[in-house]
Amino acid sequence: MIVARLLLLGATQAEAAEAAGVGARTIRDWKVTDWWPDYVERARSTIHDQVEAYALRAVLESVREGDAQSARWVLERLRPDPWRNETAAQVAGSVMLTVEVPSPTKAGAD
Repeated sequence: MIVARLLLLGATQAEAAEAAGVGARTIRDWKVTDWWPDYVERARSTIHDQVEAYALRAVLESVREGDAQSARWVLERLRPDPWRNETAAQVAGSVMLTVEVPSPTKAGAD
């Protein structure tokens, strides 16, 4: 899968071939096989998973450092419904949570 990853990341066929220990012609031959598209898709998925993991680490580190904007970004994506509207505000470097709670109905008020 290294060949497909390298090609997806911008390496030339010659560079990918050298890294994999095969000839550039071999890669050209692989690219016309029936299995190549699945091979490339698996490589693409692996790259996306790795990039996602690195991005998540970076966001979590900024949240740990007290970055309220990053904290809100994470919350909006983890739980979009409660965080979609302006329910969090940056106040003196921290995040303040505002929760709207419906008032209880009075029994027999109908």
